[in-house]
Amino acid sequence: MGIAVVTGSASGIGAAVRARLEKNGDRVIGIDLRNAEIEVDLSTPEGRKRSIAQALEACGAAWIAWWWRPAWEPTSPTFSRSHR
Repeated sequence: MGIAVVTGSASGIGAAVRARLEKNGDRVIGIDLRNAEIEVDLSTPEGRKRSIAQALEACGAAWIAWWWRPAWEPTSPTFSRSHR
């Protein structure tokens, strides 16, 4: 099957998602503060960077193109108009 990276994998919804994926035969790489393959604090920029690097290493990925940008920024006019 596939490989999945699940954040919050040690408890709650993340643990349930992990269990379902593993039951279906997928390999799961868990990310959480404790009790996971990758133990980092995702609330910090450094933790997010480390989680990506470690997940890629765990997958055996030699490289990846990472393009991610939110559709809106909290300070943008679109956010201000639609979230008042």
